[in-house]
Amino acid sequence: MNVLRIIVFFCGLALVSVAAEAQTNVRVRGTITAFDGQVLSVKSREGKDLALQMTEQTTVAAAKAITLADLKQGDYVGVTTMKRADGTLVAVEVHTIPRTVPEGYAPWDLQPDTMMTNANVAAVVQAADGQELTLE
Repeated sequence: MNVLRIIVFFCGLALVSVAAEAQTNVRVRGTITAFDGQVLSVKSREGKDLALQMTEQTTVAAAKAITLADLKQGDYVGVTTMKRADGTLVAVEVHTIPRTVPEGYAPWDLQPDTMMTNANVAAVVQAADGQELTLE
């Protein structure tokens, strides 16, 4: 896939519970519809209109479309993968991400049975069945 899918995702949105006055980390996927300086309005991927109260600890991340040709050795990425029947991991999305996001491999919430790998790009090469991204 030459052009990566455009996605908007929000990692670690910190919402403050008024009743418990405790901080809860929440990941919300959707499209930003408005921002008034304090409240971020989002249309979730499930179609719900959300009003998210922002705090100084809130982190919002938005992705933009790039091509695999834009990636180079040493870039830090998050790759969402699904496993084929033969066990091969196939990328569903590739994001450049800040190096403050920990390296690793963990379940992800894009689709059922997706995983996220955060690592440095070691190589991007043309393979027989498409392009291949090697992470280290």
